[in-house]
Amino acid sequence: MVDCEAREEKRRIRKGIPQSYIVLGKVNEGTFGVVYKAIRIEDKYKYEQNPTSVTYLAVKQPKNPRVGEGFNKDAVREIALLKELSKHPNIVTLREVVLNPDGDASERGLCLVFDWAEYELCDILKAHRDKGYKPPEQRMVKSIMWQILNGINYIHNNWVVHRDLKPSNILIMGKGQEFGRVKIADFGMARLFQQPLRALHYDGVVVTVWYRAPELLLGAKHYTKAIDMWAIGCIFGELLTSSPLFQGKEDKAAKAWQEDQLKKIFKVVGTPTPQHWKQIVELPEWHKVAQMNAHHERDSLNSAIPVLKDPKYEKAMDLLKRFFDYDPSSRITALRAMEHPYFRELPFPLDNVWQDATGQGALDPSYSYGQRTVQPQGMNGQAMSSNHNQHSMQQPQQKYGVQQGMLMQGMQHGGQHGVQGQMHHYQHQVYGGGMHQQQNMHKRGPPQQQGGM
Repeated sequence: MVDCEAREEKRRIRKGIPQSYIVLGKVNEGTFGVVYKAIRIEDKYKYEQNPTSVTYLAVKQPKNPRVGEGFNKDAVREIALLKELSKHPNIVTLREVVLNPDGDASERGLCLVFDWAEYELCDILKAHRDKGYKPPEQRMVKSIMWQILNGINYIHNNWVVHRDLKPSNILIMGKGQEFGRVKIADFGMARLFQQPLRALHYDGVVVTVWYRAPELLLGAKHYTKAIDMWAIGCIFGELLTSSPLFQGKEDKAAKAWQEDQLKKIFKVVGTPTPQHWKQIVELPEWHKVAQMNAHHERDSLNSAIPVLKDPKYEKAMDLLKRFFDYDPSSRITALRAMEHPYFRELPFPLDNVWQDATGQGALDPSYSYGQRTVQPQGMNGQAMSSNHNQHSMQQPQQKYGVQQGMLMQGMQHGGQHGVQGQMHHYQHQVYGGGMHQQQNMHKRGPPQQQGGM
């Protein structure tokens, strides 16, 4: 029997988002929920005196399921995974889980509180396109790529596949001790290897096809961590050009045949054949490829990415080809990619992606890229007053010192018994009570820190 008095006592002492945080505005909204910028309520006075003196946080509010369905299952899964994974320096740090039991439908449910990251990779690449900048210089490209691989190698070694890697889910820290650190975010689509992995459309969501691996586009029902490696290859190509490499037109109908996306891939990577990918003939949509009349020879990457014609990019070209191996079983792994000669020649990748070409100073990212846009909108959907959102109009440009070395970040977890019970059940079911930890994998530093070439 439920103890009504005990339940009411818990409700009385439980602190929701309004009692713990001040929401400063909405950052973005996606398929899974809304992200807000916030500060802790105890920092209100400091924030009013000097907005640059406080620690900002990101509050993610997953979209609530229909009435009677309980907690958002993707959010519970994300919490369970991040309680283990966010110990890694290249995985976004989950600080707290907050349960809002009261309020209207827009305010009730779970909220996840993360460290605030000032920059999204998609915004950085957009600035390069819109402002006429050249693509990011090679030290920055290598530093971003190496840190993405470091984080993905860690989650793959812990039997997790991300499934939604794209520039908007790659964050970069803009201040503090982790200045210039890359963080992989949004684990709402992540799944474990031990469980049968289903095609993306079975999960009832629509993810952009630009970073989707060909085995998925051809209808594979079961797949591996290799889908993350294809997506990383797409990000690599985008870093080299500032533009998405495969910009197909997506058909958003359920189980749609994404012909235009495949044509874009074939034009750059070449049309796949059973000679290069034996299992392709077993995929449900393979027969449609022959009907496309879109035969392209392999090795057209340097046409799509002109910089690869330069002999000094020879190793970058080789690495990109390995990401775009059609056969998932032979596609390069994250660990092998980290060990590729591309990262062992000058300029070496660094922990701080903002470090300049000399490796001695750091650029001011707020000058080149501005800061993430914060819309004056509260969690209830109502517009906020301009003075409450004054930080969004202030763009202080500061120089920060260079941060060296991979620093381990501790975590603080919150939440209430209801969601904790669900998370514990999920973790016990799939991890047996504890996630396998690869010794020292999360402490890996870039090649120059390991005594590499």
